Amino acid sequence: LVGFMYDKKGLRTCLLICQVTAVLALISLVLVRADSFGAAMWIVYAIGSTLALPLETIGVSLVVGDVFGNKEYAKFLGMMSALNSVGFAVGAPVMNVVYDLLGSYNLAIWIAVGVIAAVSLVFQFVVTVAHKDRDIILAQETTDCSI
Repeated sequence: LVGFMYDKKGLRTCLLICQVTAVLALISLVLVRADSFGAAMWIVYAIGSTLALPLETIGVSLVVGDVFGNKEYAKFLGMMSALNSVGFAVGAPVMNVVYDLLGSYNLAIWIAVGVIAAVSLVFQFVVTVAHKDRDIILAQETTDCSI
């Protein structure tokens, strides 16, 4: 689904949909409780987290390919994958410390919502700038080739 969306709508739209879904999934997780509304939020979380999962998997390679291009793809894919792993390695213990201190994951989840929202805005800017730079480079290469 993400590959299809990327092909039809581009990286910015694809990322935005996955990131908004991730935010909604986390907000619904905070709202899970032992009543019918809480059960509905659990279902929203289950579906939303599944739709947001490509951010952790295929999204990394799509961002690297779109932002850095084929020439630097292998180099930057390795760095982005490593940073992704560092995020997982640091995130789980931080969440657990918050739980140990407060008896709830809610604060850590709200912080994660803020981080994802901020990253979403930064990604939109980065992709826009990268596409403008790519267009300039391609225009220069076309001009150089025609001379």
